[in-house]
Amino acid sequence: FNTYDVHPNKFLDINCKYIAYILGFLWADGYTTKNYGICTQIQISDFPVINSIFQKTGYWRSYFRGRRPLSGPSACIYTTNRPIYDFLISNDYKIKSQTSPSKILSQIPENLHFYFWRGFFDGDGCWFINEKHYNHAVYIGGTYAQDWSDISTLLQNLEVKFSISQKIVKAGRYSIVRFGGKDNILKFGNYFYQDYSEPLGLNRKFEKYLLTKNY
Repeated sequence: FNTYDVHPNKFLDINCKYIAYILGFLWADGYTTKNYGICTQIQISDFPVINSIFQKTGYWRSYFRGRRPLSGPSACIYTTNRPIYDFLISNDYKIKSQTSPSKILSQIPENLHFYFWRGFFDGDGCWFINEKHYNHAVYIGGTYAQDWSDISTLLQNLEVKFSISQKIVKAGRYSIVRFGGKDNILKFGNYFYQDYSEPLGLNRKFEKYLLTKNY
């Protein structure tokens, strides 16, 4: 295990908020490769923040891609690590576009769950604010066949009123979780932005939460 740039035990015995966050982020925006690679591809503007979090758990390599038609330039953060790869596969990361993260959440201490959800939201979530029309909303996107069971349970436990819909458009098919209203949004935001004294996550999304909180 000591030969790996990222020590496998940090993932196999989870007791660190950075690991919990990364597991959530990888559930949203990660993927695996045949050579035991673990990767995430992100907007280049988010690279400094996300990379700094990954580097707290070991040495993750990175490279940059050129401009793409829709999303522009991007960055890839990756490592090759068979023990972590096997751990992720055993916890459904290979089929995450069709299932819910129940297995991996069972591996994470409950007091660190909100870091997992913060990482997940930084990957697949969006705060929408239209100040002109006083409209605040939260969206979480996934595949058309996405299993939203665990996020539904979380929102129900937080007493957040939400809706789930499936969409078919020219660009493809997807599903989305949506909720609006200041009270609903703050119940959600207050949960996964607790313990933000040391910023851990995308500040641009945290600032949207603050805008709603102070509105």
